[in-house]
Amino acid sequence: MIGKINVSDIIRDHFRTLVHETDGTPSGGDIVLFFGVPMIAAALLLFLKGVFGEGISGVLITAYSIFAALLFNLLLLVYDIVKKSDKAASLKSRFLKQIYSNISYSVFISIALIVILLAYFVSMSSPRLLYIKYGLAFLVYALSANFILTMLMVLKRVHILLSKEFEDPLTPT
Repeated sequence: MIGKINVSDIIRDHFRTLVHETDGTPSGGDIVLFFGVPMIAAALLLFLKGVFGEGISGVLITAYSIFAALLFNLLLLVYDIVKKSDKAASLKSRFLKQIYSNISYSVFISIALIVILLAYFVSMSSPRLLYIKYGLAFLVYALSANFILTMLMVLKRVHILLSKEFEDPLTPT
């Protein structure tokens, strides 16, 4: 029963894209960039700015809901491209798999952020939940930074993939 909502494969596949492009070994720099930097930024934001208000949480819930819907559509587009593509094109196939994994992870993060923001919204009504509110705000800051960095990675990979598609084989290099 729990297997139907288990997202560990999505997270695992996303981590498998954080590798050196040359040899495919895990990249410590990527792990630091995508997870360490967002946590440091979240801690700084929490320390300097503190928690955010009710209005911001509502806007973020709306934004992440829209992102989740758009990313689901993008997953379908990637699926359609994979279905029509030549499996022998290793670079294209590899990039499509990475893009698919990163978009799936981004959809998961969007859904997680919506749930966390709803919990944050509920925690705002009780002063007894101050520590929980700070913890939830930290998660929102960190996951939002992670989401933005992941979207930048997806953009870069899509750009590389499409740049290869737009190259004119008749034009000398």
